[in-house]
Amino acid sequence: MIRLAMVAAVALAQDGAVELKYGGKKGDKLSLAGELTLKLKIDGTEAITNLVRSSMEFLSFSEIRIKGEGLRRVTGPGAKGVGHKVEYSAARVAGTYDDEPFQFDFERGAPPADLSSNKLKQICWFLSMGGPDYRVGPRGEYASNDPNKEAWGEALDLVANGVVRLSDKPVAPGGEWTSEWKGAYKQKDNDGIFAFKQKAKLEKLEKSEARISFETTGKLEIPEGKRDKNAEVQGADFDAKGWITLDADTGLVTSLETSGGVHGKYKGIDPNTGETHELKIDFEVTSKFTGKE
Repeated sequence: MIRLAMVAAVALAQDGAVELKYGGKKGDKLSLAGELTLKLKIDGTEAITNLVRSSMEFLSFSEIRIKGEGLRRVTGPGAKGVGHKVEYSAARVAGTYDDEPFQFDFERGAPPADLSSNKLKQICWFLSMGGPDYRVGPRGEYASNDPNKEAWGEALDLVANGVVRLSDKPVAPGGEWTSEWKGAYKQKDNDGIFAFKQKAKLEKLEKSEARISFETTGKLEIPEGKRDKNAEVQGADFDAKGWITLDADTGLVTSLETSGGVHGKYKGIDPNTGETHELKIDFEVTSKFTGKE
């Protein structure tokens, strides 16, 4: 039995296979340059489109671009994985809000004087200086530190933060694996959660740097009892692709480039007027960050 285990271990090493796991210890940090773009498009019949836009100030954005430099810190282990927080020291936030272009240059140590009174700046400051704050389990189990996180936000976070489900077996360069899982967060209005499916591949392994490509799809599953009884169509799909570089020794991501989005559709009849309402909402995200020496 011992001899068999030794032979298997030698064969594994010769094959070049490596165990891929997320990790990190409290105090680990990486200097980085990052770019994130979020695009939002809402189409549909006028009444329901106006209702949706007025329900949340964030939906008045059509594009947000964040480019900054700073640190990603490991905040420590927890019950749902290792904590990660991105803290930009400086960032430029630009885009279009309520059909008007905007641009702000922020520095962490010098908040704008009118931050408390300017709602647009507050949102942009939070998105850039607040930074992603999340946890990742050994195999890529994602958990947000935002108590208000919903299913759509979870899906977009997977793109923005480049979270990949890793194989539970050692993988050699060229090796592929498929993962399926249910999201951890529900939509508040209908209890819908995403069912995800991902195909990933270890493209190459140089020293301890593992480059992993992935493609992910997802579908929002809404419990029958929570579906809109007047809806002919109600749901959302998710797609994403990209690559990450994972340090196989430390379990930390050192660079990534990803894109993806959530695409929601609704078609239903107003029981009071008999009018048909249609709505399409598209969130598109692209994300890139590179570690700096």
